[in-house]
Amino acid sequence: MKKDYLSEQIDFFNDLKSNCGIQSSLPAVIADILNISIDSAYRRMRGETPLILPEITRICDHFQTSFSYGNKNGDVNELRFFYKSLCNDKQPLKDLIFCLKDLYDNLTRILQNEETILYLTLTDVHIMYLHRYRELTNFRIKVWFKEMTGRDITLNEGYQENFEELLVILEQIYTLIKANRHVEIWSNQSIDDLLGSITYHHQMGELLSEDADQLFVELNAFLADSYDRANIQSHCEMYFSEMELSNGYMIAEGGAEKLSVIKMFSINSIITFDEVLYDDIKLWIDLIINNSVLINRSNRKQRHLYFSNLMNEVAKSQKALGLSADAS
Repeated sequence: MKKDYLSEQIDFFNDLKSNCGIQSSLPAVIADILNISIDSAYRRMRGETPLILPEITRICDHFQTSFSYGNKNGDVNELRFFYKSLCNDKQPLKDLIFCLKDLYDNLTRILQNEETILYLTLTDVHIMYLHRYRELTNFRIKVWFKEMTGRDITLNEGYQENFEELLVILEQIYTLIKANRHVEIWSNQSIDDLLGSITYHHQMGELLSEDADQLFVELNAFLADSYDRANIQSHCEMYFSEMELSNGYMIAEGGAEKLSVIKMFSINSIITFDEVLYDDIKLWIDLIINNSVLINRSNRKQRHLYFSNLMNEVAKSQKALGLSADAS
């Protein structure tokens, strides 16, 4: 690994010591998280042993923090991390927009290769799919950042302007995806997080009934739109998987580049060109596809059954909250 990366790694551990309020020995905590010896933890903290991707993910998940490393030499095959310090920033939405713009640039370059196929697993609906539904997108942003930061960023000065900019880049990414060959893998989980968030925040009194109704209206509209798109989309293969999808992935191979985006909407999202990681994810996705049902193109019965089930889940959630399904 290049010295730049190891310098960032040392700074990362120094920041942990300064900002995470660790009461015990940091090397002991790191050793416990990674299941390594304390001596091995010290070597990582001094930059003598490079952290590998799974180790960074586990540390960041544990501390709910972020690791930033930018590729300074333009070598697209080098491992690159784009963890952003969204929790501590005064304008966290701007950081998210920056990450999404970087993703758009990478996708645009890779999709110039005519042989490229983009693969997406919809463990949860990717936020770029929701760009047409303002209240639903705003809700996702508000809830997610509040979970990560403990504050409502929609109250920040300049939020509305940033939100409009967010919608633009989300639409650009969505349009780029739909214009190129891609495979989508849906499951029964795909709207679970959204339904769970709406239910929780309504029950806690943080979401008014009329606002919850509007979210259900937009979610039903999104599902109807997705159903219609499955009827006509020529660039897409859409699958339904009964297997649990462990993570939200987006991967694409173009020429010598293998792009992997892991945890699509997370404080610990990663954009990386690590070939080994890409190959591992691709093997897993191929396994999922081989055990899934194609639900677009001529498979009308399967498509209708799947989306009807999702819409029924929406109706059940509305009814459980005492809201009117007629609003949708």
